Amino acid sequence: MVIRSTRKIDIIAINDIQYLKAAGNYVEVHIENKTLMQRSTIDKMQRNQGGGRFLRVHRSSIVNTQFVTQIATDGTGHRTLVMPNGDRLAVSNTYKRNVIEVIENR
Repeated sequence: MVIRSTRKIDIIAINDIQYLKAAGNYVEVHIENKTLMQRSTIDKMQRNQGGGRFLRVHRSSIVNTQFVTQIATDGTGHRTLVMPNGDRLAVSNTYKRNVIEVIENR
């Protein structure tokens, strides 16, 4: 994947992406030790990732299921996904059933 900014072009492997998060007219691309910004929408990024290991978990988040270390529950049924660096991503009710099924069967 190519991430363009005003001063450089980063080339990263799709498999290195831990998750994508919408940020206005940009998408935060989270990899192991840094975050890159791509001018795009989360929907367009999802189409570009294809299927496979990337999963929509919220209207503003897509995760690489290989990097999810835990599914946490807050006691009221709300779920969050815990990533290797400790980041927590909310799972919306719309995607909850599919998220749990896909991650448990990966």
